[in-house]
Amino acid sequence: MRPELLNNPAWHALSTEHSGVSSGDGLALAYDPDVLPFAALARTGQDADQALLDLIETGRSVGVVSVLPTNLEGWEVLGEFEVVQYIWPKAQAVPERFPNVERLGPEDVEGMLDLTARVYPAYFRRRTAELGPYFGIKHEGTLAAMAGVRLSFAGYGEISAVVVDEGFRGKGFGRMVTGRVAQELQSLGKTPFLHTETHNDPARSLYEKMGFELNQILPARVLQRK
Repeated sequence: MRPELLNNPAWHALSTEHSGVSSGDGLALAYDPDVLPFAALARTGQDADQALLDLIETGRSVGVVSVLPTNLEGWEVLGEFEVVQYIWPKAQAVPERFPNVERLGPEDVEGMLDLTARVYPAYFRRRTAELGPYFGIKHEGTLAAMAGVRLSFAGYGEISAVVVDEGFRGKGFGRMVTGRVAQELQSLGKTPFLHTETHNDPARSLYEKMGFELNQILPARVLQRK
């Protein structure tokens, strides 16, 4: 499968639909820090490496996926790993309905920040939900599970921030919020895709059982500007 745009998804999002929340030029782009801690390169090469170095201020850390800088002078490598990219079969509709899942709004941001901080704090920021839409399941008014749209570009939307409070695991909440976001993307004419780290076996099992198909494995680094 491996659609070409999915080979460098952050770049295609930053250079198109998310250009309003990014900075940079034709070689290196980065999200505003309060939106997402990600940057992207258009291609490999010394000039692109330098553009990224010039873009990120001292002390700031960014995640870069797929197209990585080859010259690490000026950077501290905080992490290096692989991510698995899954894609929903393009012609297949998400079969279920999820009546217990509700659309989240600005009034839910504090709850989203609290949930992600407790479960998986790495990549969610105060303005991340502006990229949405985001959906969740609440229990007695408290957010128990959530997921939403992160990267978005022509024909594709990424499902991200799939998190479930530890006290509510085993109830199918992860499947429900993921499926609801996938349905929303399909209604917008976009093919859902998502990423997880290669060693995250529970997430990989969930996505594969839902019907997502393995697309490719991409290299990733977390870098901090010295």
